[in-house]
Amino acid sequence: FVTHTARAPMAPPATSSACVTKECIFTLALHPSALADPLAGARRVLDGMMMKHSPALGGVLMAYEDERLCGEDEVDGDASDGSASNASTSMCDDVVRERFGVVLHASGYVDVAVRCSCRVFHPARGSRLVGVVNKCSHDFIGALVLDVFNVAISQENIREELVSCPEEGSWKSAWDDAHALRVGSHVVFTVKDITESDDVVLLVGAMEEEGTGEREYVARSSSGITSIERKLLKRSEPKAKKEKKEKKDKADKKKEKKEKKEKRSKRDGEDDGDNTVDAKRAKVK
Repeated sequence: FVTHTARAPMAPPATSSACVTKECIFTLALHPSALADPLAGARRVLDGMMMKHSPALGGVLMAYEDERLCGEDEVDGDASDGSASNASTSMCDDVVRERFGVVLHASGYVDVAVRCSCRVFHPARGSRLVGVVNKCSHDFIGALVLDVFNVAISQENIREELVSCPEEGSWKSAWDDAHALRVGSHVVFTVKDITESDDVVLLVGAMEEEGTGEREYVARSSSGITSIERKLLKRSEPKAKKEKKEKKDKADKKKEKKEKKEKRSKRDGEDDGDNTVDAKRAKVK
């Protein structure tokens, strides 16, 4: 059997890969043939756990390093939930204690505690990941995360803006042809659910929120304006231009009217001056 304890609680994944690094202590059951080199035997057991879902880890073991045997005192001191300690002392009357292993009565296997640094794929619901599309169907999009983990994005979890184009083998935005998903595209999606069967992890994805979709298109839309909003903005541009033109024409007419009024006043003033001169000349005569 395998027992797992962590030195610190697992933190939610902060990166798009959903991989976290954590210090772990495993209690591994080794065959007597591995006792000549228990650390090598422990490595073989850990290798068998690779790329499989582990409930104790809360995810999939991707890699491990800095593995080393640890004594019973170290296990008891670091166990956060006591599971490793309980596993080695559950049959106290029949236990023969060794520095790095515990032999149970009537059992040929030896429990060895191994400490190592583990890289675990631990996606969280609601987080956003990036996958590579490997299937475009009329009712779902399939993708791979890290070239390993399958994600299925069904039609009901895709917003209405994106529609299936079976004849092209793609999904496209109804508002912007530049936003398209096809085999080989990088897709940004939200983790809606996580299922596990026979140690295999399957992600259920969603593209209901803005900021999800084809990665490069999403990156170009970093201004926060969605393709729908951009389409509506384009529709509103002629109206805005028309209003701006009308406002400018109105201002020009007002300015022209003012200039005409000033010219008329100036002309009237000149006419009054001419009349005054003519009157003076007549008086002199």
